[in-house]
Amino acid sequence: MGVSMYFQLFGMLFPAQSQRPLFTIARSTNANLVQYDARLTSSNVLDPKNPVVAYWIMAAEDGRHVELSAIERKTAYGFKLATDVSTGCYRMTLAAEKKREINVCLNGETARAEMMIGGHAANLYRMFISTKRIGLWRGVNYIELFGTDIKSGEPCYEKIIPD
Repeated sequence: MGVSMYFQLFGMLFPAQSQRPLFTIARSTNANLVQYDARLTSSNVLDPKNPVVAYWIMAAEDGRHVELSAIERKTAYGFKLATDVSTGCYRMTLAAEKKREINVCLNGETARAEMMIGGHAANLYRMFISTKRIGLWRGVNYIELFGTDIKSGEPCYEKIIPD
């Protein structure tokens, strides 16, 4: 089998995938970000096996990408997904905030993270978490949500202060 034939066969068995940015989480502790991306198949649909990926962007260092640790996936930045058959989207809940759903949808080749922000249906593009030290742990002072209104395109903002 020639090399070009091998790569054609390899590409058919393992189709190329791409990622589209959804939103980031920035924190008050440093410049590092948690990036959430939608993962698409070579047919430009959300990958049914792994539609969303999350990873660190080490902006406080050299900008490299790093996987979330097991503890981070379980307690803070990880997420669960459920398929919404009626819309073709995925309902996403973050490990740290299970009460507010984020709908991950694909509109053409654009991925969107849709949620309610300040009473508006919005496309989420950024969260900011202000933390405080509580003994050995960090607690949350507040969370800010930034997005754009789905209908009007106007900016949306909400500040959440935990109880």
